[in-house]
Amino acid sequence: MSIWNDSSLYILIVTTLVGLIALFLMRTKKMRFKELRLWLTLEIVLTICGLFSNGLGIIFLITPFYNFIFSLIIGLLAIGLGVFWLIEVFIGIQK
Repeated sequence: MSIWNDSSLYILIVTTLVGLIALFLMRTKKMRFKELRLWLTLEIVLTICGLFSNGLGIIFLITPFYNFIFSLIIGLLAIGLGVFWLIEVFIGIQK
C-alpha cells in the first residue's frame, strides 16, 4: 500500500493547513483584542487540529506501508506538529 495514495495523508494535509491558518490568526496582535468569541473559536479549532494531527500520526506509525521510512517520518512530524499546536493553545489560555 502506498502512502501517497492514502486518504489519511490528504486529511493530514488539510488539517495542517487549517491549523497553520488558525495559528497565524491567533498570533496576529489585532486578533487578540478584537472579540473573545473569535479568539475562543480559534483556540478550539487549533485544539481539534492538534488532536487530529496526533491521531493521524499514530495511524501512520501503525499502518504497514511499503516504504517504512516515509511513514515513520510523516507520522513523527504529524505527532510533533500536533503536540506543538496543543502546547500553543495551552500557553495561550494561560495568558
